[in-house]
Amino acid sequence: LQSFIPQLKSHLLGCVMNLEYDGDKTDFTPLQRNDLQIVNNHIYLMQLFQVNYVTYNVKCDRDSLNPRIGCNVMVKSHEKNASHPFWYARVFGVFHTQVLHVGPNTINSSVQYMEFLWVRWYAKVTGHRLGFKVAQLPKIGFVDLGDKVSQFGFLDPLLVICSCNLIPAFHDEQTSALLRPGPSASHAPGESDD
Repeated sequence: LQSFIPQLKSHLLGCVMNLEYDGDKTDFTPLQRNDLQIVNNHIYLMQLFQVNYVTYNVKCDRDSLNPRIGCNVMVKSHEKNASHPFWYARVFGVFHTQVLHVGPNTINSSVQYMEFLWVRWYAKVTGHRLGFKVAQLPKIGFVDLGDKVSQFGFLDPLLVICSCNLIPAFHDEQTSALLRPGPSASHAPGESDD
């Protein structure tokens, strides 16, 4: 949670500057982040969000997702030459706020309403063969602590393609290596490991 506000401001700054989403890899300086003001320092928590999607038989449908009971989403991968076309994340919170962008790089100086998801990213398990030829779905797991990518991040709800149901691989057992020991926002009440 120590980097929650700096990461959030970087995400929102990318949105107000109309930058293409890249997993929030754009590195803004503290001065640039200070150009983004959260109106009255208020961030509001929402109970659920809805995703419109097209079904396999080309009909429109809608998912209502509630982060309190655990929901996973799929978004288009924004990596060049990605081996898999999608990224996956577990949603921990749905929020909205109003922001004001001031400073020399301002594109829109009016107050803007912003919605965002707070997520924990999954990563594709390396070495796992997948595809039609081997009749295997992708295998994913939470991002490693040693990974260069942040485990937690923010996402525009409009980028969500659909919710996804993940099937746990119980034969792979549990681990305590993916989070530091102790309390964590990613654990359900009563849980201590991933």
